[in-house]
Amino acid sequence: MIILQLSDLKSWIKENDAWVVVFLGSTAWFIYNWNQRGRESIEIIFVLLVFLIPALLYFRNDIYKRILREASALVCCLGENPALAETVERDADVYRGHFPTVEVLEAPKLVDLLEILSLGDFRVLHILSEFADDGMLVEVQEVRTDVAPLFELCRRKKLLFVCFGGNIPDENSGAVFERISAARIRHDFPLVITTNRGVEFSLFLDRLLREISKGEMLGKAWLKLRPLGPGAPQAADDPGPQAVVVL
Repeated sequence: MIILQLSDLKSWIKENDAWVVVFLGSTAWFIYNWNQRGRESIEIIFVLLVFLIPALLYFRNDIYKRILREASALVCCLGENPALAETVERDADVYRGHFPTVEVLEAPKLVDLLEILSLGDFRVLHILSEFADDGMLVEVQEVRTDVAPLFELCRRKKLLFVCFGGNIPDENSGAVFERISAARIRHDFPLVITTNRGVEFSLFLDRLLREISKGEMLGKAWLKLRPLGPGAPQAADDPGPQAVVVL
C-alpha cells in the first residue's frame, strides 16, 4: 500500500497483537504439519494462498479504516480569490463531519501551503486553486507556479488522497491535465480533480467521505457515486460534480 506509513503498521499491530500472534502461530503449525505429512511444497503454497489472500484483503481494509479514524485534513485555497476563500470554508464544514481534525488555510503562495503541509501531520489534502491557461497554479497577484513541488510533498507524506475541488475552464483543462500528469509518478497517491463542481458539491462530498470512512478507496468511492463514461447513470437527486478526473 503506497499510502501506508511504518507508524500505521506499528499502530495496527499494537491494536491487534493477539490476533497477529494467533495467525502467525497457526500458519507456522499448518506448514509444519503438512510438511510432516510429506506434502509437496507447491500444495502447501497453493493452500496458503487460498487463506492468505482474504486475510491480506481484510488487513488492507482494516488498517485503512484505522488510519481514517485518526486522520487530519488540510482544506485550503491558493491565491487571493475571495470566492475560493468562501468555498473552502463550506468544504471544510463537510470534512469536519468525517475527520477528527480539520485545518483551514488560505495560502497566498504555494510555498506557504507547502510549509504548513510539511509541518503538520495531515493525511488528506483538499485544495481550491485557479489554473492559468498554461496549466500552472495561480498564486497571489497572478503569479504562476508549477504543481510538481506539491505532488512531491504529497508523495513523501503518503497522503490518503488529494482533491482539487474547484472549477477548471474548458480552455485550460488540456494544459492542466498535461502538467498534472507530468508531475505524477505512476499512481503515487489517490488524486481526484473536479472540472465543474455542479450545484450540489457539498452534498456529494459528504456522501463521498462517508463511503471512504467505511473503508472504500477514493477511486472506488467516487465511481460508486458518480459513474463515468458515455450513458453512465447520474443521480437525479444529487447533481454533484459534472465532470471529474480520478487518477
